[in-house]
Amino acid sequence: ATFYPHKCSYNLQKTNKVQEDKNICNYLNDININIFSVVLYLVTLQVINKNKMYNIRRTREV
Repeated sequence: ATFYPHKCSYNLQKTNKVQEDKNICNYLNDININIFSVVLYLVTLQVINKNKMYNIRRTREV
């Protein structure tokens, strides 16, 4: 899960700065994955609710 390859892929020298940047990259990736998960979850809920409403309407018509 590398959403920021340009920020994350450099020559990794053993310096604090690079280690910091790597940590920031990992943090950003985690945030992105979480946001993506939440969006996916909400979309799924919407789809389920629409299907429920549709089924309720159909049973009323019959």
